[in-house]
Amino acid sequence: MSQRDASRAAPLKVINDAQAKRRIAHVSDAEVPHVLSGDTPNSFFTLYGKVNEIVLEGRGELTDRKQGLSFGDFSMIDNMNDAAHVGFPALQMIVNIAQNPEYTPNVQGYLQHLETYCIRLTYMLQMSKGGKDKQAVLAAVINLHRPASYWEQKSKEAREAAGEDRRTERGEPGR
Repeated sequence: MSQRDASRAAPLKVINDAQAKRRIAHVSDAEVPHVLSGDTPNSFFTLYGKVNEIVLEGRGELTDRKQGLSFGDFSMIDNMNDAAHVGFPALQMIVNIAQNPEYTPNVQGYLQHLETYCIRLTYMLQMSKGGKDKQAVLAAVINLHRPASYWEQKSKEAREAAGEDRRTERGEPGR
């Protein structure tokens, strides 16, 4: 085993030791079950629920359960919470990725997703600084998150309405 491989394997040995788990997490024996459970005492889950309802019109996927790569299921909101708090599941995932680099995720799509949201946050800030009220900013953000199918339908409706208006102006009967 090379020195690099040995250093990659070492964290797993530490994490499998219950006493070491307590030392790493700086928790008491009584808190270990909670830390290892991944439960969220402080989470933006509630806030996300409102964002999903109002801005994403129910299309958000952060709380959706998805099939894991090799077993079980997960939700992105749980992964984000684990990563933000360096929860045990996130720590274990990093160890597993270090030991099995073939499972290293491709983060390009995620980085593009983050870039898109940064652009949208800048847009919201510029609208606010430009004097738009909260309702106008919210309406714009909702529109940014609507799917292409929504806008295709709106365009179709507008074309049909414009056709009806022209027929009425010419005295032709409607459909």
